[in-house]
Amino acid sequence: MATHFPDLGVKTFVKVIQEGPTAGLVYVDDSKERDATNKPRVTFTFIEFINEKGDWRYHGLANVGDLKYKEDGTLTEFRPNELPAKLAIDGRVLEAPAPIEKPDVVGMLDIFSYGYATQVYVNDVKQSVAADISSSGLLQGGLRKGDNALRVIIQRTSGEYFQPPTVTIRLVQQDEETAKIFTFKPPQDVVGTHDFNFMVEDK
Repeated sequence: MATHFPDLGVKTFVKVIQEGPTAGLVYVDDSKERDATNKPRVTFTFIEFINEKGDWRYHGLANVGDLKYKEDGTLTEFRPNELPAKLAIDGRVLEAPAPIEKPDVVGMLDIFSYGYATQVYVNDVKQSVAADISSSGLLQGGLRKGDNALRVIIQRTSGEYFQPPTVTIRLVQQDEETAKIFTFKPPQDVVGTHDFNFMVEDK
């Protein structure tokens, strides 16, 4: 199955985080995005590994966006507490969940969510919540050929900086490139539950 692994050659290594049998590598690079006041942003790439029976294996990755500089002018540091719960470096190796039916198509989920907590379900499979961050990762459960159901639940957080969230579904193609197939970008504050359907062509 394709994982759409990032090109680490264009990123800068930051550090290793480890707690017991859970560990992660942190990389950073400049983002093409800027905030509402035109301040530069960066993207941290976190790659997690877990130790099972003495062997380290890849567990997952996440991209976390943030401002490049803090208010005092120093570079922003990676904050592990912004990682999805399933990638927490907490020394616990969770039992594998019940198997999900093999997807027809591998997908990626991108969420831009500042000032909001955005929960996404795709075909009734719950994805990680993004709250006051931008995140990108593999779509749990993948996509179906034909009709797919999307549910987006949006709630305000206490964050000072906010703008309407953006949710994007991308298709991972055979050449490992991705193509956008659905984007939800509301023009204004839309707290609540939003249901959509989108198609994946059977090629």
